[in-house]
Amino acid sequence: MSGPQTIDLNEVPVDGLWHPVKHASTPFFIAARRSDPVELYSWHRPDLGVRWFRVFDTTEPIPDGAKYVDSVITNGGLYVRHLFEDRNPPADERAAP
Repeated sequence: MSGPQTIDLNEVPVDGLWHPVKHASTPFFIAARRSDPVELYSWHRPDLGVRWFRVFDTTEPIPDGAKYVDSVITNGGLYVRHLFEDRNPPADERAAP
């Protein structure tokens, strides 16, 4: 990639759905300034398409094929949220783009 690079911030709500994130390289940091949403930081890559991310709570079942990204503590330690990626989640579990 040539030229200046930027870091994108995308928000992934805690709502049980897979959320599309466009033009994201591999995520390098997640954070949460509140309980919801989880913030996903990645290099902006205009050559990349859509990636699908979802936040899971501890003890929530993780579907086969979902890839772990990272975890974050929210609400002053009350919750631990876990971010996963799925390249092709079920259509009925996807948030509207």
